[in-house]
Amino acid sequence: MLKQGDKRLFFEVMAPEQIPIEEFSTGPPNEWDDPNPDTRQVGFHMDLEPGTATTVAVLLAPGSIHESISALPPLRPLAQWAE
Repeated sequence: MLKQGDKRLFFEVMAPEQIPIEEFSTGPPNEWDDPNPDTRQVGFHMDLEPGTATTVAVLLAPGSIHESISALPPLRPLAQWAE
């Protein structure tokens, strides 16, 4: 759960399973870049062999909506999404 003040955002990696969410610095990589005070970046890493295909699915849901979801949405290939 990401929080800022009274706002909440639920962040979950649904596929592949067991991928840990990590926190990364937003500090400027170069001395001439502007700093990003009081900020952090969240994400995850995946290692895949060349030519490997996998499904990556991330759920981002406002806290109030996530609390009312009884089950996670089904995972469908992108080709099956409606326009």
